[in-house]
Amino acid sequence: MKHFVFDIGNVLASFNGSAFIRRYVPDIADAVEAFLFPDLWNRYDQGLVSTEDMIQALCTVFPDYARPLASMMREWTDSVVICDASLEAAKRYADSRYILSNIPQDCEESLKARGLFDAFDGAICSWRERLIKPDPAIYLQLMETFDLKPEDCVFIDDRKENVEAAARLGMESHQLRDMSQLPALLEQITAGTEKE
Repeated sequence: MKHFVFDIGNVLASFNGSAFIRRYVPDIADAVEAFLFPDLWNRYDQGLVSTEDMIQALCTVFPDYARPLASMMREWTDSVVICDASLEAAKRYADSRYILSNIPQDCEESLKARGLFDAFDGAICSWRERLIKPDPAIYLQLMETFDLKPEDCVFIDDRKENVEAAARLGMESHQLRDMSQLPALLEQITAGTEKE
């Protein structure tokens, strides 16, 4: 049996960070985005800083925009949109399904409340492990936690560096450049598995 391992961002759900920031602080959107991404947000994904830490950091650097920035950080997960077509495809084509995602605590809680995780056999989320992709340790944590072998896993992610890291560990790996193509990709992979 093949075990399918899915990233969340741009695979199972979408989030346009640039547009979201612009909605709250259009005057300084570019500066806020540069301040948040990638380094500070990676620490957030890794569980090294909390939502309140993020708010404090933003308000220290942009004190004139403290109120909208605080609202932005407390509400951003509402703008993470689950892709129903991706979720249905994962359920249709993959009998054994796992999540491996760089995701902060508040986003995991939001997506859990909306049922995203219900369709999967297990999940490794970066904030819990204090690790983020493409660190090989987080992939190995997935294997150990769910007793999987890399050669039995198909890994799907939108980021090249994450796909390459999985491939180096022996996983069949696919970069998804357009999340609307996930159903077709899964159909192609499972058709190839059936032929074997």
